[in-house]
Amino acid sequence: MSERDSQFVDIGADRSQPRLARLAGRHRERAPCHVLRSHVDRIWIFEVAPVCELELVPDGCIDVYWNGQQLMVAGPSTGLLTVRTAAQQTFVGARFAPGVAYRWLGVSACELLNSHASLEDVWGMHVDTEAIDSLTTARDPAAVAAALERMLANGLNYVPPADPIIEATLGAARETRRGQDIVRDMVNGFGWSERTLRRRCDQAFGYGPKTLDRILRFQRFLTLSQTSRSALSHLAAAAGYADQSHLVREVRRLAGQSPSRLLAELQT
Repeated sequence: MSERDSQFVDIGADRSQPRLARLAGRHRERAPCHVLRSHVDRIWIFEVAPVCELELVPDGCIDVYWNGQQLMVAGPSTGLLTVRTAAQQTFVGARFAPGVAYRWLGVSACELLNSHASLEDVWGMHVDTEAIDSLTTARDPAAVAAALERMLANGLNYVPPADPIIEATLGAARETRRGQDIVRDMVNGFGWSERTLRRRCDQAFGYGPKTLDRILRFQRFLTLSQTSRSALSHLAAAAGYADQSHLVREVRRLAGQSPSRLLAELQT
């Protein structure tokens, strides 16, 4: 086993997802190689149990993953997505940081919204056949991960630079800003028009800045719930919700259930 292979951490669960997805299989992840760290959040391996149902909630990210036969792109989502598997399967992927994958893929993120598509369909006939061969012949999931990582690193020379509008909007959405309007903040703070802001965010995230703000706030709530047994009102305030009622509405909208039920699943 190589040093990079040994860096995979068996977390048993993808902590950005509800319990049903986490219990469906074994999840391992590690940091990407140094040259990818401003683009990719994590390299992951997910070994799925046979005949299971995965519930996936929005996280602001786009993933490129290998399903054993082809490279796929998991686009950004705006609500609960249910995925059913009929057999035991291993997926290996790279999770891009929010607002990054569209530059690598060369397509607007809104074209991938709430969908899973083959990379060949996204790129046409431009998929590197040597990279596909290396994925197909890899001896185990860690070797697949290394091959995928090499493919991504080799493509960095063709990735355009980051958009300052996207960088600023993402930075604002990552802050805990109770009751503030992200669009107003961006327009007043930087002098951009609402139309320009929306157009650039649609391209980078697949949706506008308000939706991005909602999704990253929801992910803060999920992260806080992993380490705190505080009351919902305290978690709501810490995550940046206006109040507990705001939290309840948003969790139902994004996860399809109440915060109490979601917390019960996460903390089991």
